[in-house]
Amino acid sequence: MIKQLPKNPDAVKLLTEMHSQNFSAEKIRDRLEQEFGYRWNIETIRRYVRKLEPKTENPVVKLSNSTDPTLSTPHPGLNQIEKAHWFRDQFKKSHLFANLKNQFNDLEISGYLEEYGNLCCQFEDIVFSEFFQIDDFLKHRILVDRQLYLMKSLQEELTGFMKWVAENPIVEDESKDKKTQRIEKFKKISETRQDLNKTSERYDKLVSERVKIYDNLAATRKDRIEELRGGKESFFNLVASLQAFESQRNEQGKYAVLTKIASEDVKNEFRKNVELSDGTKEPLLYDETTFEDENLDA
Repeated sequence: MIKQLPKNPDAVKLLTEMHSQNFSAEKIRDRLEQEFGYRWNIETIRRYVRKLEPKTENPVVKLSNSTDPTLSTPHPGLNQIEKAHWFRDQFKKSHLFANLKNQFNDLEISGYLEEYGNLCCQFEDIVFSEFFQIDDFLKHRILVDRQLYLMKSLQEELTGFMKWVAENPIVEDESKDKKTQRIEKFKKISETRQDLNKTSERYDKLVSERVKIYDNLAATRKDRIEELRGGKESFFNLVASLQAFESQRNEQGKYAVLTKIASEDVKNEFRKNVELSDGTKEPLLYDETTFEDENLDA
């Protein structure tokens, strides 16, 4: 067994294929262990994966054939964490990520990407119009966070001014500089309170708008389901739900498997000889295995 990964061409080939399909380093290591019987260190896998990444002196956002990161779906078999990572990678390949870097700072972009992947997992089969609603929702969240940061900063400033006033009471022989300083503090307290009130009002408006954006996103999803239903019978309602939600696919798939098992049990019973009304004994079901079952009963 070749334990050095670079000297095992078959392992390197499999690693390269899985990396091109956006599998995580953990998944790649588990698959390599399954195929070659040796568990490589995770850092070895990650180091080799980094070598496969394109390196340029001036990184340029590579545009895919479609600049819309929402028109494709993740590979089957990925868990929720891997799906979220897949959605983020798709987004980073689009021109929209370049725009995002021009609009927000690194911390805000990191938060956007984190929530983007998780939110896409919730909807999964996103259409183009829904993507822009998700984009608006996440950017709105950033604006809300900015107001919260500003409110915190203003509150800390206000607390500092009020603390100074409390620690420096008026005295009879107070100097002119002290009086001037006190007047400035009171002026700052008044201005900071006004700014804090304006920021709080802005925050309330943003929160109200955020609720509307999310409701509109949910309404769009509901309209899609209604459109798929088309006012038809319950079978079409089920088809619409299966197309829209992974949870429904999993649940109905479980019922389908149980139904198949039950039908096989019924078939086995029907292949057995039963006494008919004329006194003869025959199976109710004749197929390629009926006589095999009959011979076993005999």
